[in-house]
Amino acid sequence: MRGHERLTKEMQRALHWRMAAWSDGLGYHQACELADSYRHLLPKPVTLSQLHGLRNVVAAETDPQRVKRFTSHQAQKAERRGDLELRDYWQAVDKALEDLRTSAKELWTTVGGATLNLTKQQRNSALDEIHMQLMQAFVQHLVAHSQYLSAE
Repeated sequence: MRGHERLTKEMQRALHWRMAAWSDGLGYHQACELADSYRHLLPKPVTLSQLHGLRNVVAAETDPQRVKRFTSHQAQKAERRGDLELRDYWQAVDKALEDLRTSAKELWTTVGGATLNLTKQQRNSALDEIHMQLMQAFVQHLVAHSQYLSAE
């Protein structure tokens, strides 16, 4: 059983509400700031197909480390081609997604997850699940704002 499933109904509602508030607030703003800071790379060399690929990976995965492998691979490919700006973009995306782990831990603690008697594996599973949900929201905003900037 995953740790997230061990939350009480009240804790689950609080987590859902706080994640939605994060997505509409801080998550949205951070994703837009990232897209804005690399707007000169849109729509090339950062293509919409690359962004949709990122969105698909984040939507399909349950392990944040697999997303990290994807972003690291994109950065390595850009570096091999000598495109250091594109490499820096993918490294910035990777860092932003990794930093969401802190937000996942804060949310978990805020709703009382830390008070549950869970094994380390159950706790890590719950944090991974929350981390992935935050990644999905962040990437959705990143892709949408990047599309908006590309159309300008």
